[in-house]
Amino acid sequence: MKEDKKDKKDKLKWGLVGLIVFASVCVTVYLLHDYQEKEKMRTYFTNLMSADNIAVVMDHRGAPDTRTKYNIDMCGIGVSGSPALADKPKYIYGIEKDRCIISYPDNRHDSNASVDRCDREINEFVNIIIRPGSPRTVFEERSMIIYVDNETNMSCRLTVATN
Repeated sequence: MKEDKKDKKDKLKWGLVGLIVFASVCVTVYLLHDYQEKEKMRTYFTNLMSADNIAVVMDHRGAPDTRTKYNIDMCGIGVSGSPALADKPKYIYGIEKDRCIISYPDNRHDSNASVDRCDREINEFVNIIIRPGSPRTVFEERSMIIYVDNETNMSCRLTVATN
């Protein structure tokens, strides 16, 4: 009888230890992920501010309705006119499923570019891509991807913070 109680206490004790270790691992993974995301964001903005040219991409591929496309375009226009990017020459890309329109910094346009060509060119720049999806922003080393949906109602403008 005493051994049964002792076994139960040992099992409970080891169960609690396991739970504490598991919780500690979860917290560590969360904090590490948060740190990595902040580092990606820092790296991206460093690259953006030092870039000679940037690409702003309004990617309609996969947009389920015209309202989502409108929100993608409004976000792209807001980003393009942002004070933080005022001195940056911008290549503006509008992508549909089978065609791409490019507006160059010198006001030339190409309305018959292939999507493959545009995808290749976009990857040569530090870029801001606005796509359909659940609203969020994802940072990569040379890309900021802003996802919008048909209910997104926000101003996509970048400003420079000063201390």
